[in-house]
Amino acid sequence: MEKQNLPPQRDLNEFVEAILAIVFAYKPQNRVIIFSSFVPDVCVLLATKQSTYPVFFLTDAGWDDTYSDQRCLALRDGIRFARSAGLHGIVSWLPPLLNTPVLCGAVKQAGLQLLTYGTVRLLAK
Repeated sequence: MEKQNLPPQRDLNEFVEAILAIVFAYKPQNRVIIFSSFVPDVCVLLATKQSTYPVFFLTDAGWDDTYSDQRCLALRDGIRFARSAGLHGIVSWLPPLLNTPVLCGAVKQAGLQLLTYGTVRLLAK
């Protein structure tokens, strides 16, 4: 699989500005909004440019090698990044957490919230 090519920082900034402009223009009522991204620099920009909505780092916990950024390669690296960037938490693909439950505790110890995505097949006994 080819590594992800990120646009220049200026383009990321314009991207984030456009998203924020739309969200703040419409100020959705009765909806919970969080921002999340697989791109660490987008998370940093979102957290820096606004404080109304929580920002979470979205990760597949190193399952896919699409991202060459060290912060994306393992959940522990993502936790360190999210904490140092002042993010609210991590959104992780579920299977790595089920395989290594101690990672859930690591997120909590870092003072971060943990959300998950993905499905689990339960085997009938």
